[in-house]
Amino acid sequence: MNTSAMAHVSSINTSGADAKILGDLATLTEKMDLCYTMLNPGAADPHLSMQSEAMMAVVGFLEACAPRMVELVEAAASGALSEEVFAECLSANDRLQKLLADVDTAALTETSASTTAAS
Repeated sequence: MNTSAMAHVSSINTSGADAKILGDLATLTEKMDLCYTMLNPGAADPHLSMQSEAMMAVVGFLEACAPRMVELVEAAASGALSEEVFAECLSANDRLQKLLADVDTAALTETSASTTAAS
């Protein structure tokens, strides 16, 4: 296979990987949006406890994504993905880390509030 054919096959593989990663990032973004909404409900929406099954499922998904996002950012930084996908990975990872920090803060606040109310 000549060099231009190998480059074409490589670009096809990269664009296929890019498409899959972008799809995965879209799923992650949906879950992050859901978690944000659960943490910050509107005036008419009920506040979900950090102990609710729905909240725990979403947070569990996001926590499972965190180490994978770090690996994905490292792979993208090494040139395995396009620059566009690399930028999306960085943005999603930053948002995920901030959201998980907000979840930790909410859990600590809820725990201390329930401990204070019990005493």
